[in-house]
Amino acid sequence: MAKIKVFFGKEKIDLDLSEILKDSYNKWGDKEQFLQNLISEAEIIGLAKKDTKIVGFSLAKLINTKENIAIGFLATRVMKRMRNQGIGKSLIKKVTKKFIFKYKIFNLLNWKKSVYLATITANPIVFATLYKYLNIFPSPKRTEPDKFELELAEKFAKVFSNGKIDRDTFVLEKAFLNSVEYYEKEEDIPWSGDKGIDSFLEKRLKLKEKKGNGIVVTAKLL
Repeated sequence: MAKIKVFFGKEKIDLDLSEILKDSYNKWGDKEQFLQNLISEAEIIGLAKKDTKIVGFSLAKLINTKENIAIGFLATRVMKRMRNQGIGKSLIKKVTKKFIFKYKIFNLLNWKKSVYLATITANPIVFATLYKYLNIFPSPKRTEPDKFELELAEKFAKVFSNGKIDRDTFVLEKAFLNSVEYYEKEEDIPWSGDKGIDSFLEKRLKLKEKKGNGIVVTAKLL
Protein backbone atom coordinates (compact mmCIF):
# COMPACT_ATOMS: atom_id res chain seq x y z
CA MET A 1 0.00 0.00 0.00
CA ALA A 2 1.22 3.48 -0.81
CA LYS A 3 2.23 5.80 2.04
CA ILE A 4 0.68 9.25 2.11
CA LYS A 5 2.25 12.46 3.39
CA VAL A 6 0.80 15.98 3.39
CA PHE A 7 2.80 19.21 2.94
CA PHE A 8 1.68 22.77 3.71
CA GLY A 9 2.85 26.15 2.38
CA LYS A 10 6.60 26.59 2.79
CA GLU A 11 6.92 22.91 3.61
CA LYS A 12 6.20 22.15 -0.05
CA ILE A 13 8.93 20.10 -1.62
CA ASP A 14 10.34 20.84 -5.04
CA LEU A 15 7.95 18.55 -6.86
CA ASP A 16 9.02 16.42 -9.77
CA LEU A 17 5.70 15.07 -10.95
CA SER A 18 6.70 14.65 -14.58
CA GLU A 19 6.49 10.84 -14.63
CA ILE A 20 3.04 10.58 -13.07
CA LEU A 21 1.73 13.45 -15.18
CA LYS A 22 2.94 11.85 -18.39
CA ASP A 23 1.31 8.62 -17.21
CA SER A 24 -2.00 10.40 -16.56
CA TYR A 25 -2.07 12.59 -19.66
CA ASN A 26 -2.14 11.06 -23.11
CA LYS A 27 -0.85 14.23 -24.75
CA TRP A 28 1.46 15.59 -22.09
CA GLY A 29 3.03 18.33 -24.17
CA ASP A 30 -0.13 20.40 -24.48
CA LYS A 31 -1.31 19.59 -20.94
CA GLU A 32 1.86 20.55 -19.06
CA GLN A 33 1.07 24.22 -18.49
CA PHE A 34 -2.40 23.38 -17.19
CA LEU A 35 -0.97 21.28 -14.34
CA GLN A 36 1.96 23.60 -13.68
CA ASN A 37 -0.54 26.40 -13.09
CA LEU A 38 -2.41 24.26 -10.57
CA ILE A 39 0.82 23.27 -8.81
CA SER A 40 1.73 26.94 -8.43
CA GLU A 41 -1.72 27.64 -6.93
CA ALA A 42 -1.55 24.75 -4.45
CA GLU A 43 -1.01 25.51 -0.75
CA ILE A 44 -1.55 21.93 0.37
CA ILE A 45 -0.06 18.91 -1.37
CA GLY A 46 -0.71 15.27 -0.60
CA LEU A 47 1.76 12.74 -2.00
CA ALA A 48 1.29 8.99 -2.25
CA LYS A 49 4.55 7.04 -2.48
CA LYS A 50 5.26 3.40 -3.20
CA ASP A 51 8.78 2.74 -1.98
CA THR A 52 10.49 5.97 -3.12
CA LYS A 53 8.35 6.63 -6.18
CA ILE A 54 5.47 9.11 -6.33
CA VAL A 55 2.39 7.20 -7.52
CA GLY A 56 -0.30 9.75 -6.71
CA PHE A 57 -0.84 13.34 -5.63
CA SER A 58 -3.58 15.74 -4.58
CA LEU A 59 -3.35 19.54 -4.87
CA ALA A 60 -5.51 21.85 -2.76
CA LYS A 61 -5.72 25.41 -1.50
CA LEU A 62 -7.27 27.31 1.41
CA ILE A 63 -10.19 29.65 0.77
CA ASN A 64 -10.85 31.80 3.83
CA THR A 65 -13.59 34.36 4.59
CA LYS A 66 -14.86 36.03 7.76
CA GLU A 67 -17.55 33.39 8.27
CA ASN A 68 -16.21 30.17 6.71
CA ILE A 69 -13.15 28.30 5.53
CA ALA A 70 -12.98 25.90 2.60
CA ILE A 71 -10.58 23.42 1.09
CA GLY A 72 -10.46 23.73 -2.67
CA PHE A 73 -9.23 20.57 -4.41
CA LEU A 74 -7.47 21.55 -7.64
CA ALA A 75 -6.43 18.13 -8.94
CA THR A 76 -5.93 14.54 -7.77
CA ARG A 77 -4.08 12.02 -9.94
CA VAL A 78 -2.98 8.40 -9.49
CA MET A 79 -0.73 6.41 -11.84
CA LYS A 80 -2.73 4.07 -14.06
CA ARG A 81 -1.15 0.89 -12.71
CA MET A 82 -1.96 1.95 -9.14
CA ARG A 83 -5.62 2.82 -9.68
CA ASN A 84 -8.60 1.00 -8.16
CA GLN A 85 -6.69 0.56 -4.90
CA GLY A 86 -8.30 3.42 -3.01
CA ILE A 87 -5.25 5.68 -3.30
CA GLY A 88 -7.15 8.68 -4.69
CA LYS A 89 -9.80 8.46 -1.96
CA SER A 90 -7.10 8.05 0.71
CA LEU A 91 -5.27 11.12 -0.58
CA ILE A 92 -8.40 13.27 -0.42
CA LYS A 93 -9.35 12.00 3.06
CA LYS A 94 -5.85 12.55 4.45
CA VAL A 95 -5.50 16.04 2.95
CA THR A 96 -8.97 17.01 4.22
CA LYS A 97 -8.24 15.70 7.74
CA LYS A 98 -4.92 17.57 7.92
CA PHE A 99 -6.61 20.71 6.60
CA ILE A 100 -9.29 20.60 9.31
CA PHE A 101 -6.74 20.09 12.08
CA LYS A 102 -4.44 22.87 10.86
CA TYR A 103 -6.94 25.53 9.83
CA LYS A 104 -9.86 24.90 12.22
CA ILE A 105 -9.02 22.82 15.31
CA PHE A 106 -5.58 24.37 15.89
CA ASN A 107 -6.57 27.88 14.80
CA LEU A 108 -8.54 29.83 17.42
CA LEU A 109 -9.67 32.39 14.85
CA ASN A 110 -11.49 29.67 12.89
CA TRP A 111 -13.11 27.66 15.71
CA LYS A 112 -16.59 29.02 15.02
CA LYS A 113 -16.30 28.86 11.26
CA SER A 114 -17.98 26.21 9.16
CA VAL A 115 -15.81 24.08 6.87
CA TYR A 116 -16.66 23.63 3.19
CA LEU A 117 -15.21 21.73 0.24
CA ALA A 118 -14.95 22.83 -3.38
CA THR A 119 -13.67 21.01 -6.42
CA ILE A 120 -14.22 20.86 -10.16
CA THR A 121 -14.75 17.86 -12.38
CA ALA A 122 -16.10 16.59 -15.68
CA ASN A 123 -15.84 12.96 -14.56
CA PRO A 124 -19.21 11.27 -13.90
CA ILE A 125 -17.64 8.66 -11.59
CA VAL A 126 -16.02 11.34 -9.43
CA PHE A 127 -19.26 13.32 -9.35
CA ALA A 128 -21.25 10.22 -8.37
CA THR A 129 -18.82 9.49 -5.52
CA LEU A 130 -19.14 13.03 -4.18
CA TYR A 131 -22.93 12.80 -4.48
CA LYS A 132 -22.96 9.52 -2.55
CA TYR A 133 -21.02 10.79 0.47
CA LEU A 134 -21.78 14.53 0.63
CA ASN A 135 -24.74 16.87 0.32
CA ILE A 136 -23.26 18.55 -2.73
CA PHE A 137 -24.45 21.38 -4.91
CA PRO A 138 -25.23 21.16 -7.75
CA SER A 139 -26.97 17.79 -7.66
CA PRO A 140 -30.23 16.17 -8.76
CA LYS A 141 -31.67 16.68 -5.26
CA ARG A 142 -30.58 20.28 -4.60
CA THR A 143 -31.94 23.15 -6.64
CA GLU A 144 -30.16 26.04 -4.89
CA PRO A 145 -26.78 26.58 -3.22
CA ASP A 146 -26.51 28.16 0.20
CA LYS A 147 -25.19 31.71 0.40
CA PHE A 148 -21.56 30.76 0.97
CA GLU A 149 -21.50 28.00 -1.67
CA LEU A 150 -22.16 30.56 -4.38
CA GLU A 151 -19.39 32.83 -3.08
CA LEU A 152 -17.06 29.84 -2.75
CA ALA A 153 -17.75 28.58 -6.28
CA GLU A 154 -16.98 32.00 -7.78
CA LYS A 155 -13.72 32.30 -5.82
CA PHE A 156 -12.65 28.77 -6.70
CA ALA A 157 -13.51 29.12 -10.40
CA LYS A 158 -10.99 31.95 -10.81
CA VAL A 159 -8.18 29.38 -10.73
CA PHE A 160 -9.46 27.78 -13.94
CA SER A 161 -9.94 28.95 -17.50
CA ASN A 162 -11.51 32.40 -17.71
CA GLY A 163 -13.15 31.91 -14.31
CA LYS A 164 -16.63 32.87 -15.54
CA ILE A 165 -18.98 30.49 -13.80
CA ASP A 166 -22.70 30.12 -14.44
CA ARG A 167 -24.24 31.18 -11.12
CA ASP A 168 -27.24 28.86 -11.57
CA THR A 169 -25.60 25.65 -12.80
CA PHE A 170 -22.00 26.11 -11.50
CA VAL A 171 -20.75 25.17 -14.97
CA LEU A 172 -17.39 26.60 -15.99
CA GLU A 173 -17.11 26.60 -19.77
CA LYS A 174 -13.96 25.23 -21.42
CA ALA A 175 -12.34 24.58 -18.02
CA PHE A 176 -10.89 21.25 -19.17
CA LEU A 177 -9.97 21.90 -22.80
CA ASN A 178 -6.29 21.46 -21.85
CA SER A 179 -6.82 18.78 -19.22
CA VAL A 180 -7.00 15.01 -18.99
CA GLU A 181 -10.73 15.44 -18.30
CA TYR A 182 -11.26 16.67 -21.86
CA TYR A 183 -12.77 13.59 -23.47
CA GLU A 184 -11.89 13.66 -27.15
CA LYS A 185 -13.93 10.51 -27.85
CA GLU A 186 -17.37 9.68 -26.49
CA GLU A 187 -16.20 6.17 -25.56
CA ASP A 188 -13.59 7.72 -23.24
CA ILE A 189 -16.22 9.32 -21.00
CA PRO A 190 -16.18 7.41 -17.66
CA TRP A 191 -19.93 7.10 -17.12
CA SER A 192 -20.89 6.27 -13.54
CA GLY A 193 -23.56 3.70 -14.39
CA ASP A 194 -26.13 5.77 -12.47
CA LYS A 195 -28.54 6.98 -15.16
CA GLY A 196 -29.75 9.90 -13.06
CA ILE A 197 -26.22 11.19 -12.38
CA ASP A 198 -25.00 10.60 -15.94
CA SER A 199 -28.03 12.38 -17.41
CA PHE A 200 -27.62 15.26 -14.96
CA LEU A 201 -23.98 15.81 -15.98
CA GLU A 202 -24.55 15.32 -19.70
CA LYS A 203 -27.34 17.92 -19.66
CA ARG A 204 -25.09 20.51 -17.97
CA LEU A 205 -21.66 19.76 -19.40
CA LYS A 206 -22.58 18.46 -22.87
CA LEU A 207 -19.84 15.85 -22.58
CA LYS A 208 -20.81 14.14 -25.84
CA GLU A 209 -20.35 17.44 -27.67
CA LYS A 210 -16.73 17.64 -26.40
CA LYS A 211 -16.95 21.22 -25.21
CA GLY A 212 -14.41 20.77 -22.38
CA ASN A 213 -16.77 22.16 -19.75
CA GLY A 214 -16.37 21.47 -16.03
CA ILE A 215 -18.71 21.70 -13.07
CA VAL A 216 -17.73 23.24 -9.73
CA VAL A 217 -18.98 21.12 -6.83
CA THR A 218 -19.41 22.46 -3.29
CA ALA A 219 -20.45 20.91 0.03
CA LYS A 220 -20.49 21.76 3.72
CA LEU A 221 -18.26 19.39 5.71
CA LEU A 222 -18.56 20.74 9.29
